[in-house]
Amino acid sequence: MRRYRSDSSEFSEINITPLTDVVLVLLLIFMIASPALVSRGLPVSVPQAASADEAPEPALTLSIDGLHGLYVEERAVPFDSLDALLPGLLAGRTDAPVILRADTAARHGEVVRVLDAVQRAGGRPVLGVDRPDVVPAQ
Repeated sequence: MRRYRSDSSEFSEINITPLTDVVLVLLLIFMIASPALVSRGLPVSVPQAASADEAPEPALTLSIDGLHGLYVEERAVPFDSLDALLPGLLAGRTDAPVILRADTAARHGEVVRVLDAVQRAGGRPVLGVDRPDVVPAQ
């Protein structure tokens, strides 16, 4: 009687697919968790200086809400009066940044218009990104 050899011979290769899956899952977990770990600061007691520089002037904040309204600090201002208003507001702030916070519903053209007005007035525009509940409500 003749025996036929089947394909049930020993498997001599290593399957690395499960290992690759585990490594990719761990990489994904570390990528998600690392910003939370980095943003936490260490509790440090800062020494007091005998002589200190003057505190920097606070930044001027401009906001565009979801209803396309413009606010300087928390005061509503029409877009048309921004060119006349900014030089007076920036006169006492030599190196303070002008922070522009725009709602996600704000139009791109409005944001560019405000950034251009700040640059024409001699300010240093900075786009601010923070919680959406900080933008003043109408």
